[in-house]
Amino acid sequence: MSPVYATPVPYSLHFHPPIRAKVDVTPVSNPMPNFKLKPAHAPVKDYYDTLEKCAAANFDNEGNVRRENITDWALAQYRKYYGPLPLPARPDPAESDPSHSAPPAKTPANLLTRHVRAADANLLLLSKNQPSSPPAPKSREIDKWNIFHYTYALLHHPEYRTRYAANLKRELPRIPMAPNFHDYARIGAALMTLHIDYEKQPEYPLERTETGKLDWKVVKMSLSKDKSQLKYNDFLTLSAIPSAVYGYRLGNRSALEWVIDQYRVSTDARSGIVNDPNRPDDPEYIVRLIGQVVTVSLETVKLVNELATLTIDQV
Repeated sequence: MSPVYATPVPYSLHFHPPIRAKVDVTPVSNPMPNFKLKPAHAPVKDYYDTLEKCAAANFDNEGNVRRENITDWALAQYRKYYGPLPLPARPDPAESDPSHSAPPAKTPANLLTRHVRAADANLLLLSKNQPSSPPAPKSREIDKWNIFHYTYALLHHPEYRTRYAANLKRELPRIPMAPNFHDYARIGAALMTLHIDYEKQPEYPLERTETGKLDWKVVKMSLSKDKSQLKYNDFLTLSAIPSAVYGYRLGNRSALEWVIDQYRVSTDARSGIVNDPNRPDDPEYIVRLIGQVVTVSLETVKLVNELATLTIDQV
């Protein structure tokens, strides 16, 4: 069994109710701590229940006191082990804007007068006498959001999910300190932006086939047998759905299939209450959401494929 799942020594960390998590330090052959997110109140139904219940911070019952889920102690351990986080290099203005390096065209409109040339010379002389600005920093310390993004990426790593599938069914994940922290944090931040701001993503350009009178109302959507077409309603059919969309799964079904199942008119058998997802104030919301979910799914698959190139083993 991997040392990630060795016997833990508990160290407390609070997590979003109804899950209260603990950070555990696992004694292994090297001095590197392993963090375990462990339920204290409610059982974990499955892997995605973990992602749903674990938040970066929570509040007290009155909603006044904010409590961060990543402790200062955990932050110190990450900083001690990984060191500073490298910052991306600033782009060269000459590379990003050709006008910085290209000579101006010799036209009367851009010829400088003597007065302008003299003013430029004075400004240049003045700038030389000013103290130079400090060099841009090349690194910064890891912060708690970096750790949260790192964890979010690791929980999407295909090898991690496969190797520890049995453990993830019984308990919340234990988080190893893998190499390439910067890459994990970068990918995790991108994944989180996709999954939180899914309604801000551009629509994927699906092919539309319209028949009859304009109608955006959904009753029940359905996929074709090969899943390349979606019958939105009698008026609209969406086609050319990329097969890679179904690679982004929430539990036992893809994100797109989840939307198809949830966004339909249904009636509760006990109460008789009708659940209607259609929005009279925004009739195209659902069809727009489908295009956005396709985009989110495709981008998620790309990022997960990039994660697959990174090792999850502690070194």
